[in-house]
Amino acid sequence: MVWHHADSSPGQSGGPLIGPDDAGDSYVYAINSGGDDFTTNFAARINDGRFNEFQTWESENQGLFEYETNFGDWDTVGSHWSGHPIRLLNNGSTTAAFYRSTGMGNVYVATKSNPSGAFGAPLNLGGVSRGPVAAVSRAPGLRDIFVTAEDGTVWTKAFNGSSWLPSQTGWSGLGGQLSGSPVAASMNSTNLVVFGRGINRDVQINAWNGGSWSGWASLGGDTSLEVAAVSYQAGKLDLFVAAPNGKIYTKWWNGTAWQPSTTGWTALELPSGINLPPSVANPKMGQPVVAIVPNERIDVFSVEWNSTAAYVKTWTTSTGWQPWRNLTGSLMAPISVAYLAQFKSYLLVGIGPDRRMYQQSWGISTHTSNPSGNWTPVDGAMLDLTATAVGPNQAQAVGRGADNRIRTRFYSNGLWQ
Repeated sequence: MVWHHADSSPGQSGGPLIGPDDAGDSYVYAINSGGDDFTTNFAARINDGRFNEFQTWESENQGLFEYETNFGDWDTVGSHWSGHPIRLLNNGSTTAAFYRSTGMGNVYVATKSNPSGAFGAPLNLGGVSRGPVAAVSRAPGLRDIFVTAEDGTVWTKAFNGSSWLPSQTGWSGLGGQLSGSPVAASMNSTNLVVFGRGINRDVQINAWNGGSWSGWASLGGDTSLEVAAVSYQAGKLDLFVAAPNGKIYTKWWNGTAWQPSTTGWTALELPSGINLPPSVANPKMGQPVVAIVPNERIDVFSVEWNSTAAYVKTWTTSTGWQPWRNLTGSLMAPISVAYLAQFKSYLLVGIGPDRRMYQQSWGISTHTSNPSGNWTPVDGAMLDLTATAVGPNQAQAVGRGADNRIRTRFYSNGLWQ
């Protein structure tokens, strides 16, 4: 896996990530996937603030870097290519990988019930999505998914344990007008909440109470990236967004009302002091990724734009918000986190500058436990990556390889299989 400098580029030179482009809100890099069955050059577009989502298109001689692929022990899922990140959902008995295929843009799902087994053949769920799929499970056996259509409207369908509704390829429209992809969360078995970045960069919300949808409303805010949403406790929600000023903002539903107000947000201070590299005078935090230990703690992860170092900020029921901690490393995509309950630890995975997957384990048995900061390379040649726990000491990683094929690895008892 080697980066090669090329003579021409679609933007400024100077590193694997370049930009901004003429629009002022995106960054560009390029890869060349070798191999007998896939040799097309691809350029990838990344929104301002870093690591929102990857858009791919065919390109000739526009590569800042060419990339040699080596997928090591990664298995493929189906035979499709995907132009957007994959979404993983585990609801106890089944792990499901949702993705948008290239070409027609249909949504597919591949599932498996044996954690160490292979994914089955992908099922075409129809629809036309312009970005990643949002997926949530309200209860064991249930799945709800959401997509944004080309016109910005949101569509949904549900799996009731035995079949997809309204049909295998049918979808129900929720209206709305989003400029980003939807994000879904659930506070209990009858509740669903969908969020998204509106056309004015505010956060939009639509909630299902078990019988009907509330309709879209604004929660205020200003974000150029996607919303991160989590329910760490039944009946409660926490939201996080990265703002253009480089800070991450949060708001929360306490069971009866939004805090600090319906449209107000609270800023989380930026990293500073010994946690900030000397070369970074004005830190800018990227897409927030949130992990939880139910009823106990919330951890917000973000890759800082200038240094590409990863950071984490922790909230616990006993300490409140703690200062940002530097996870070190150099990552080219958001961290993904799997909580392994047996060891009470986080398995952190990310993509390094060489496009390999890197991992770091963080024992969180106490509120003051610090991450090691030691990133260990695994293998792969990946564009993006997501991971989720599929057992008390097991995890599944799925992502798009540099050839845009969907690839997966299984983790058990400290080892990647």
